[in-house]
Amino acid sequence: MQRQVSKKIFLYLFLFISLTTLSNKNLINFHLPNINQIDIYGFDQSENNELYKNLEFLKSENLFFLNKKKITKILNSNNLIENYHISKKFPSKLILKINKTNYLAITKIGEKFYFIGSNKKLIKTHNVDLKLPEIFGNFEIKEFIRIKKLIDETKFGYDDIKFLYFFPSGRWDIHTNSGIVIKLPKTKVKEKLNLAHSLLIGDRFEDLTLIDMRQKNQIVVNE
Repeated sequence: MQRQVSKKIFLYLFLFISLTTLSNKNLINFHLPNINQIDIYGFDQSENNELYKNLEFLKSENLFFLNKKKITKILNSNNLIENYHISKKFPSKLILKINKTNYLAITKIGEKFYFIGSNKKLIKTHNVDLKLPEIFGNFEIKEFIRIKKLIDETKFGYDDIKFLYFFPSGRWDIHTNSGIVIKLPKTKVKEKLNLAHSLLIGDRFEDLTLIDMRQKNQIVVNE
C-alpha cells in the first residue's frame, strides 16, 4: 500500500513540475513518456527475443498507467515460466525477472516430444538427449507430479529412473537405469518404494530384474 502511495506521489510531482514548466503552446502537445526499454532477466537470448515480440505492444503505452493484467496474461501463457516478478523503473523502463521451470521428465504425444515442467506444463522440444526419465501411458500431468513428489519423499533416487509407465488402473511401473522393473501398487507408494530401495542395496538379491509389489502383504522378485 505504501509503495502504491509513493508511486502516486511521484506521478503527481512529475505532472506538477511538467505542467508548471510548460508554456501554453507546449501544454497542448504534452504527453507522458512511453515505455522505451524492457529488460528481461532469466531467459537466454532466443527466449528473450520471442518474449520481446509478444510484449512489443507495450511500447505504445506509458509506465504510469500500465495495466499489469495485459502482461501477466502473456507471461502466464508462456510454458517456460515457473514464476516472475514485474517492476517499473520510472519514467519509461519495465523490468521482468523470470524463473524458468525445471524440466522433470520427457514424454511423447503423437510424433512430438515434450518436457514436463515443474510448473505442470508441457514444453515442446527437439532435444531428447537430456538425461531425464521418459514417461509412457495415458496420464495427466498432475498424476506424474504426484508420483514424482512421492518418489522425492523416499530414499529411492529419482535420478536412477529411466522410464515410468502409467496404467489405466492408476498405478505406475518404474524401470531403473540398471534394468530393474518395480511394479508399484496404487496405494502406499512411499512405503513400497522404501522397501524396494532396501532390497536393492542389500546383498541378498544382487541380480534382481523385477520387484513386483502390487499384491497386498506380498513381494515377488525375479533374478
